[in-house]
Amino acid sequence: MVKNTIVRNEIFYFNICLPNKQFYRKSLKTDSPSKARKLVDKIMSNINKGAIIVKEDIDGFIETLIQNKLTQVIGLTNAILNPLSFTAKHHYKQWYNSTYSARYNNHHVDIQGGKYQKYPSYNTFITNKLSQTGNQDSTYSIYNITIEDDVISNEDAPFYDEFANPTIHSEHFKHLDNYIKNSVKSMVESTLANDYTSTRKELTELKQKFKRVVPQELPLQLSSEPTALQSDCITFSEASKLYYEYKEKNKYSKLRPLKATLERLSLDFGDTSLDLITIPDIIEFYQRLLMLPKGSKRNDTSRPSPYAGLSLIERWEYAKDSEDIEEEFYYSYEMIKKDRYFLYDIFLWASAIEPILPKNPLPKDLQGRITPLPSGRRTRRVRFSDSDALNIIDYCKADLTQPLHWAILLMAYHGLRNNEALSLKSKNIIINKETGIHYLYIEKGKTPSAERKIPIHKELINLGFYEFSQKSENLFKSDTPTLSRYYFTKLRPKLDIPETTEEGHLLSLYSFRHCFSSKLGTAQTANAYVKYLIGHRDITIDTYTQLDTAQDFIKFQSIINGINYQNPLI
Repeated sequence: MVKNTIVRNEIFYFNICLPNKQFYRKSLKTDSPSKARKLVDKIMSNINKGAIIVKEDIDGFIETLIQNKLTQVIGLTNAILNPLSFTAKHHYKQWYNSTYSARYNNHHVDIQGGKYQKYPSYNTFITNKLSQTGNQDSTYSIYNITIEDDVISNEDAPFYDEFANPTIHSEHFKHLDNYIKNSVKSMVESTLANDYTSTRKELTELKQKFKRVVPQELPLQLSSEPTALQSDCITFSEASKLYYEYKEKNKYSKLRPLKATLERLSLDFGDTSLDLITIPDIIEFYQRLLMLPKGSKRNDTSRPSPYAGLSLIERWEYAKDSEDIEEEFYYSYEMIKKDRYFLYDIFLWASAIEPILPKNPLPKDLQGRITPLPSGRRTRRVRFSDSDALNIIDYCKADLTQPLHWAILLMAYHGLRNNEALSLKSKNIIINKETGIHYLYIEKGKTPSAERKIPIHKELINLGFYEFSQKSENLFKSDTPTLSRYYFTKLRPKLDIPETTEEGHLLSLYSFRHCFSSKLGTAQTANAYVKYLIGHRDITIDTYTQLDTAQDFIKFQSIINGINYQNPLI
């Protein structure tokens, strides 16, 4: 008998109960015990890596396929019906670039003679694109792999058996897909006949049929974002240089350690005006400082440091995110006390010199607010309570005219850092051609692992995020301090979110990143996938699982769509 199998009609079937209490069963298509044993070993390896998607939500899988296609079809049709929209301009630019060589050639033919080249009009280009999208087989690239000129079945793809055979699921998907194909055919015909009234009517009917999964209509007018506060005051970096010169002039004996301290303090405050730095900014910085690993090759126990050779900026990224830095690699409490002292002293010094800082914005008890040093540092990274997280999310969903609410939702459902959400551009919102899955392309940040692709949660697609992302080149105009200030001065008091937990740990928008990570852990997502999605770099691993194939996109979209704030257990 082969472990983890059953035999039916002399054929071996893999059969196992997964950790989530779901059964996974798959025909091994062999009656040979030795072949079955090898196949079982391979499948168990995939399960241990988290690569198997079980049959727990095939209806949701079908809805996702339909939703992905609908979003593309609606976007293209809106570009036809609203020629002045940002999306229409995007497609027009694509057409112009793809036909440029023919147009350039024809221009010179008029002058020098030669042969004209034909190229499609923009109307033909956009309607062909709509037709191709409507007729595209959403499952082909998922269940087939092309190797050179050969096409082979991808039996490891999710729900392969259901879609490779005429099951109730595959037939239901075809039925739904035919609705879209027929509507697209009608819209293409009416558009080519310049009957835009019929095109608009057909689009309205299509959206009505699939109302539950169609993205919401966005408001015509968005609220203005809180703008970055302007100040004539010097920046923290500029003040640090003047402060260093002041200490040097007064014969301060430890200038070298002071220079290192000022470099650390400038990591977050560098370009921020002195009078715009707030107490929450200070506390958040201080808690990151507690987690900062040393960059020296050895520590006090002579054990080699895994952080040796990393730049200060790279180690600062670890301090922001890593929960598993061993305490022996932290900077000493003495160093932290010195950093805290000089941070406090800079403001006292600057406020004593009126042209530099007319009024010290920090309270006199600043040093008391950040003096206590914890006995352990790892627990300082905390997430929102389930009720607080849901309150913030519901508040943001209720008013999507405020662009910053989209940024907060991106952080909650995708684990983005503040700056990653705010730096997104329309070009970073991409549709995978093989699957139709919309994803975020997070460009390379301060560390190589920050670069990643994250499928967009179905909740945000339903809310109309893709349409929002196509309204302008830059999704957000605010910077990170403005977003933090919006949370601390408006959201937190309005929703009665505590400033800290009962244990004294600071709560901020960054806490959503820990909510996201925690929910992935609750869903028993493989550790490598968790690290990839949140942009962690494991110092013992040089490569990551990447989103390259159709199966990868389906797998990761399933993981992302599993993030659920309505149910506290998920």
